[in-house]
Amino acid sequence: MEAAIENMIEALTLEIMAVKSNGRSLVLELQAGFRQGREGSYTLYSFFLSEEVNFRDDSPMKIVIGRKEVDGCVVAVRNGMLIIALNEDFGERIPSARMLVNNWFLLECLQNKLREVQDGKAPFHKKMADGMLTNCAERIAEVDVPEVVFNFGKPLNAAQRKVVRQAAGSSLLYVWGPPGTGKTSTLAAVVHALFLQGKSVLLVSNTNIAVDTALECIADRMCSLPEFHEGAVLRFGPIVSDTLRAKYSSQVQFDSVVERLSVVLREKLDSLEKEAESVTTSICEVEECLKKFDALRAADHAIKHYEAQRQELLKQIAEQEGSLTSLNQTLQQTTADLKRVQSMGVVRRFFSGLNEERLRQTLNITWLRIKSLEDSRNAAYHKVQQLQEHIADHKSVFVELESQLKCRQSESGCQSELRALQERLSQLTAEIGAVKNGIRSIRQELLGKCRVMATTVYQSFLKEEVGRPFDAVIVDEAGMLALPMVYYAAGLATEKVIVAGDFRQLPPIVMSRDPACEKWLKRDVFFAAGIADSVEQGAYPSSLVTLNEQFRMQDD
Repeated sequence: MEAAIENMIEALTLEIMAVKSNGRSLVLELQAGFRQGREGSYTLYSFFLSEEVNFRDDSPMKIVIGRKEVDGCVVAVRNGMLIIALNEDFGERIPSARMLVNNWFLLECLQNKLREVQDGKAPFHKKMADGMLTNCAERIAEVDVPEVVFNFGKPLNAAQRKVVRQAAGSSLLYVWGPPGTGKTSTLAAVVHALFLQGKSVLLVSNTNIAVDTALECIADRMCSLPEFHEGAVLRFGPIVSDTLRAKYSSQVQFDSVVERLSVVLREKLDSLEKEAESVTTSICEVEECLKKFDALRAADHAIKHYEAQRQELLKQIAEQEGSLTSLNQTLQQTTADLKRVQSMGVVRRFFSGLNEERLRQTLNITWLRIKSLEDSRNAAYHKVQQLQEHIADHKSVFVELESQLKCRQSESGCQSELRALQERLSQLTAEIGAVKNGIRSIRQELLGKCRVMATTVYQSFLKEEVGRPFDAVIVDEAGMLALPMVYYAAGLATEKVIVAGDFRQLPPIVMSRDPACEKWLKRDVFFAAGIADSVEQGAYPSSLVTLNEQFRMQDD
C-alpha cells in the first residue's frame, strides 16, 4: 500500500492549496467572550458566533486583544459557540477581539507525519493501517469477557455485546452505529474489556466534545479501579465537557494528574523559586552597594584630579601675576623715557642715548605681552572656577555616597557576601533543575503507565506523547474524518484497530474538487474499505458489527 501514502500526501497538498486560496475566512471578529476556566497552562474562553465557521478542533490560532497578540488553539465549535484556549488569562470577560486561524496547519502537520512514516522516521505499524484501509483482518473472533463489563449501568443489547466480544477477540473491527444506537456507551464497554485484558488503548475522535463524552462513559465504568486514580486513564488536551471536568478532571486531565502526583515536588519548587528570587534580589542590592563603592572611589579620584589641576592653574596664575607686575613696571619706565625723549632737543637726545623709535617698539611689545598675559590669566581664573564647581559636585556625591554606605559593611565584606550569595543561587538553580527534572520524570512515568489515552485524532500527529504505539486504537466518529487521519491513527496500533462511526452521515469537509481529494480525503474509511458498498448490496462483512437498536427516537 505504498501508493496509498503517496496518494494521500498528494491529495493533502492539493487540499492545502485550496484552503490557502480561501484564506479570507481565517479572520474572525469576536464579541463578548467569557472565561470558562483553566485547563493546565491554558485559559478557556467562549464566544457566541454570529456566522457559521469551519474550524477543526486543535487548530492553532492567534487572538488580537487591543494591541496584544496571544497564541492559543481552537477547542470546539458547537451550538453556535466557539471555545478557545489561550496562553494568557485576560480576566472574566473579553469585550472584543480578532481571531486569526491557520486552517491548513493541521493538514500540513499530517502531511509531514505521513512523510516521516514513508521515510521510516516515525513509529508506525503499516500492516495494521493497511489492513484497516482494505478490510483485511488477521483474525476475526468473539471471545468471552468478564461479566462486569456487561453488568455496568444499563444492560447492553445483543449487538452491543457482540461489539465488545468481537473487539476483544479480533485484530480489526468496524462498528456501524447510527445516532442514538448507543455507540459511545458500547465503545466505553470495549475500552473497559480491553483494559481488563491488560491492553493499552488509544481512543481518538473528531472533536474535543466527542472525546469528552466517550471518556466520561469510560471514567464512570472505571472510577472504582485503583489504577484509575493513579493516571491509568488520561485525557490529552483541554476538557470541554463541564460534567467531565467536575467529576474527573483531577483523575484524567493530563496536566491536572501531573500536578496532583507531583504536589510535594511542586511545593518544594515553589519554595526554592521564592528563595532564589529573594537571593537574586539580595545579589542586586549587594552589587548596587559595590557599584557605590566604585562610584565613591571614582568621586575621590575626580576630586583629587581636579584639585591638582586647580593647584597647577593657581601656580600658573601666580607666575602670570608676577610677569604682569614686571611688564607694568617696564611699561611705566618706557612711557616715562618716551615722554622725556620727546621733550629733549636734538643735541640732548643724542647725548642721552635714548632712541624714540626703539622706545615706541618696546612700548608696543610690552602692551601686547601684557594683553596676552591678562587673557591667559583670565582664562585660567575661569578654568579654576569651573574646576571648583566640579570639585564641589564630586564632594557632594562623595558625601552622599559615604552617608549611604555608613550602614553597610566594608567593600571587602560586600564582596564576600556577594560570593556567598552567588554560590547559594548556583545551588538553588541546580536544585530547581533537579526538581523540574523530577516533575518531568513524573510526566514521562505517567505517560508510560497510561493504559487508556483519549484525545482528538489531531493530537495523534501533533504530539509525540500521543503518537506512540498502543495495543489497540479506537477511532470514533470515523465517518467524519479524512481518510489519512484514520490511516495514521490506525498505524499506532500493534494488535487491533476498531473503527466506529456512521457512513450515512455527512462526509469529511473538503475544499478542493480535485478527483484525488474526492477519493482520498472526501471518502471516509467505510467507503475506502468497501464496507459501505457491501452494506448497500446487503452483504455484511464478518469484520462489521451493526448497532441496530435506536434508543433516542420515538418508536414510530
